[in-house]
Amino acid sequence: MTSSRRARESLETVFRAGLRAVDAAECLRRAIRREAGDLRLAGEPLLPGMRLRVLAAGKAAAAMAGPLEQQLGQRIAVGLCVTKEGHGGPLQRFALHEAGHPIPDARSVA
Repeated sequence: MTSSRRARESLETVFRAGLRAVDAAECLRRAIRREAGDLRLAGEPLLPGMRLRVLAAGKAAAAMAGPLEQQLGQRIAVGLCVTKEGHGGPLQRFALHEAGHPIPDARSVA
């Protein structure tokens, strides 16, 4: 294998690792933990029966809301997801609103 090929493979490995590190769903998976039967969100325990009101906003909002639904389920009392048009996805516990980005439009105001 040539040195340029090794360099390219090394750069591709670093690039893929960087993408994984900032993946919205992966970030949420790291932030939500079950420890000894307790549920923790960003290191803070969620008390038994505690329900959450969740706001997700931005291009990655739906990509983050989906895994959050999977991990927290009925702990989410109500959710609102506002994302760029075409970036939404099927959500169960979030009202999904698509709006203009990067320039806000009338849907953004609504």
